Parts: sequence; C-alpha cells; structure tokens
Amino acid sequence: MQEGQYESSVPTIADRVVQASLKLVLEPIFEADFKPCSYGFRPNRRAQDAIAEIHHFASESINYRWVFETDIKLDFRSFWVWPVIMTARCRVVAGCA
Repeated sequence: MQEGQYESSVPTIADRVVQASLKLVLEPIFEADFKPCSYGFRPNRRAQDAIAEIHHFASESINYRWVFETDIKLDFRSFWVWPVIMTARCRVVAGCA
C-alpha cells in the first residue's frame, strides 16, 4: 500500500450473505424475549410507533394519569460488553433461558 492510501473496509458479498444468514437465525431467538411495549431496533417497529403509543395512552380520551419515562440514549460504553456477549452465546448455542 502506498502512502496516502488506506485499506478499504467495504463488506464483500460473502460478508453480506453471512450477516443476512445470522440475522435470519438470531432474530427469532431474541425477538421472542421482547415485550410488546419494546420498540428499540426491532423489525417493523419504529421510534414513531413508540411515540404514537405514548401519545395514545397519554391522551385525554383514555383518562390515564401516568408518568412516562423513556430512555433514548444509546451508549454501549456505559456497560461492560463481555457478560452480554456470553449471555447471547449461551442463549444461541445451548438454548439457555
């Protein structure tokens, strides 16, 4: 590699195939654990859907008097990743609960 050049990190077709295959296998395993009120990074669910649900439950016609607390911060540096990886590995490989 010459000076001023950099190595490209564009995913190859093989990488894309592996990623899509993993998604098809892993998504149903973890999707079953989510509650219906969970919207983050789930198929067919958007932030706008979560806002619409909050608006619906907080509207006057429902007469609920609730306080909603939401967390919209995504910061993977705020927790230790290794236990999460090991839990995911156990869930996928051994079928642990």
